[in-house]
Amino acid sequence: MSNLTEKHEVIPVIMKSSNGELVVSSRDIASGIGKKHKDILKKIREILNEREFSLVEYIDNKGEKRPEYLLPKDSFILLLMN
Repeated sequence: MSNLTEKHEVIPVIMKSSNGELVVSSRDIASGIGKKHKDILKKIREILNEREFSLVEYIDNKGEKRPEYLLPKDSFILLLMN
């Protein structure tokens, strides 16, 4: 019989409250898994439909408005599973 072990990584993300619902931002996801934010935005658009996330904007270091998505817990889990 073989000895199987699974490695589980903890992804450090911050859940925030938005209209009484816990959400996680696409920027926090990118930071937590060590990916570029633009790649996370693309993946979210590929995997999820528009009802599963909210579009908001943030101001970057240059003072420009940039898109950011807020995902509820279930959408966040679905994204990570893909």
